[in-house]
Order: sequence, then C-alpha cells, then structure tokens
Amino acid sequence: YQTHDIMIKAKTYIARIKGVSPYSASRYHGTPKKDDEKPDAYEERTWEEKAYYVNDEVCIPAQAFKQAISSAAKYGKKKIAGQGNSTYSKKFSGGLIVAEDLMTGVSRSQVKKNQQFCHANGQRGPGPRVMRIFPSVVGWEGDLKLIVLDTKNITPEVLTEHLEMAGMFVGIGQFRPENEGSCGRFTVLSLKEVE
Repeated sequence: YQTHDIMIKAKTYIARIKGVSPYSASRYHGTPKKDDEKPDAYEERTWEEKAYYVNDEVCIPAQAFKQAISSAAKYGKKKIAGQGNSTYSKKFSGGLIVAEDLMTGVSRSQVKKNQQFCHANGQRGPGPRVMRIFPSVVGWEGDLKLIVLDTKNITPEVLTEHLEMAGMFVGIGQFRPENEGSCGRFTVLSLKEVE
C-alpha cells in the first residue's frame, strides 16, 4: 500500500464470514413517491430498495464491517501488551481497511420481507410508531477483503479475535446487537493471508 512517498508494508487477508442471524438492511434509497401514494403503499412498493445489490445479488457495504470491527475494539477494551493502558481501538480505526463490499450469495429474489413496528422518526423514546418493511437476508455468507496497515499491532490472531467479537456482540445492519437487536450476527469461518 503506497501513499505519496511513504511505503507501508501492509498485509492483505481474506476472511470467510457466515451469517448466524438474518442481515436486515435499511439503506436510504430516495425512490420518489407516486402522486397521492399513501405511506403504507410506498413502503410496500419500495422495501426491497433498502438493501444493496450488485447484479441482483445482495451485498453488504465494506463500511458496515469496518464500523463493526472498530466498535468491537472499543467494546473489548483489550490492552496491547507492552503499551501500558493502550487498547486496540485506535489501531483498528486507522490501521485497517475493509477493501470491498461482501457479496452474500443471496439473490434479490430470495430476500424476505420483515415487517417491524418502528418509531416514526427513527429515534427511540416516546412518540408515534409506524409499520416499516425491511429486507431480511437469510443464509448469507461471503469473503471479506481486509488490508492491515498496522501489521505490528494487528496480527492475524488479533484480527480474528476482533472480527469474532464484532460478529457476536456488534453485528451489522439494521436491528443489530449493538443497538439491542438480534440481526446481523456473524461468525468467522477462516482467515487467510493473500498476496
């Protein structure tokens, strides 16, 4: 990995990730409403657009995994040996790139409809609730390309540990464990260094 005149000896890994609970997407799609279209009818017509697709295959944005790993580092508060009270939080924030979106192996036609009674403004607390429909992706699995810039501190063992923590305690997508939900949990099947 090269930036200007600084050469960093990065390492690239492929992590095989498997969902252990459905992934629920909530992408803002901006599809315009039809004239006089009621909110329920709009939700029914456009719910599939809340997921990300590449050639009609559901994909999960790389940034979702990056945020999950960074959140896991904060959650775990694991100290780095020989560095006093320093934890891995800043190491993962700046020292890891999730290079590509994860292709799930699930086609658009296999996406399920998940209806939830949600706060109208998207914030917890008192106030009106409305019915929302979210895409639910069951049985997802794929490869995640990870580029480690901080190879001194983020070893394969440390990376695996934080990926597993992200999958169990943080999750990805809408209604994930980090937000007191049950969707978007995953496990790490393998981690391999690649050239």
